[in-house]
Amino acid sequence: MCIRDRVYNAVITPRLVAQTLVGVNYFKQVFDDSNHGFDMASVGMETGVTDPTDYGSPNINISGFDSTGLTPPLGRIDTTGHLDQTFTYTVGSHQFRFGGDYRYSRLDVFYDADAPGTFSFDGTQGPFAATNPNDTWGVGNSPIAGSLDALADFLSGRIAIGNASIAYGNQQRIYNLAGASIFAQDSWKATPKLTLNYGLNWVYQSPISNPKDLISTFIPADGGITYVGTHGLSTLWPRNLHDFAPRFGFAYQPVAGGKLVIRGGWGMFYQVPNIAYFGNLSLIHI
Repeated sequence: MCIRDRVYNAVITPRLVAQTLVGVNYFKQVFDDSNHGFDMASVGMETGVTDPTDYGSPNINISGFDSTGLTPPLGRIDTTGHLDQTFTYTVGSHQFRFGGDYRYSRLDVFYDADAPGTFSFDGTQGPFAATNPNDTWGVGNSPIAGSLDALADFLSGRIAIGNASIAYGNQQRIYNLAGASIFAQDSWKATPKLTLNYGLNWVYQSPISNPKDLISTFIPADGGITYVGTHGLSTLWPRNLHDFAPRFGFAYQPVAGGKLVIRGGWGMFYQVPNIAYFGNLSLIHI
C-alpha cells in the first residue's frame, strides 16, 4: 500500500481557517501458488482448463486430508484519488466546520476464483463407501474408512454430482466509482461542563461501472442475471441524491476539572456495496 497526501493550511482571518488536502492511495495485493505452470491434463486429470494463466492444481479436497490448490491467481490493484476542503469558523462558544470532498477510484480486479476448478472427494462413490449397499466387507464401519474411501474416489476419478465446479470466462474486471460529500457541523460549548456536537452530511456514491459494461445484477423480471446496457439498465443501480446523514454527540463533565467525562453519540452512515456481489455474477459455473 502506498499513500501520498499533501495538506495546505491557510489562516484567512483570525476566525476563519481553511485546510485543503489532495491525496492518492495505491493498494496492490496479489496471491498465487508457488507453481501453477503445469497443465493438469498432462498429469492425467482433465479439468477443461485451456488458459495457461489458470494452469496448475485446482482446489482439491479429499476428506481426511489437507486441501491443495487453494490459491488460484488472484489479486487487485486499487487506485483512489481524493480532494478534501474544510473551513473552520470560530465565534463565541461555537466552532463551525463545513466543507466537502470528492473521491474517484479505479479497481483492477483479477480474481480467478474457481477458474482452475474445485473438486471434492467425499468417499461416497467407491465400492467400499459406507453408504454403498455393496459394502459387504464392512469397511465403511472402520474409523479410518472415511478418509480411505475419499482417497479411493480420488484415485479412481469418482466424484459425486455437485462436488465439482469450474468457472469459465475472463474474470479480470476494471471497476470505476466516484463519491462526494458535503457537510456542516457545530461544536457548541453550551455550558462549562457540557459540549454538544451536531451536524449534517450529504453523501453521493456513484453506481459501480465497467468501461465495457461487463458487470451485472440480478433482476428476476428481466430473466435473472442482467448486464448493464441491456434491458434498459443504464446503471448498476439507480443514482441516489437523497442520502442525508445527521450526526449528534455530546461530552459532559460532571465536575469541572475532574477525571470523569461522559460521552455519547449517534449518526447515520452509508457504505458502498461489495463489488463481489456483482462481479461474481458475470462468471459461469458448471
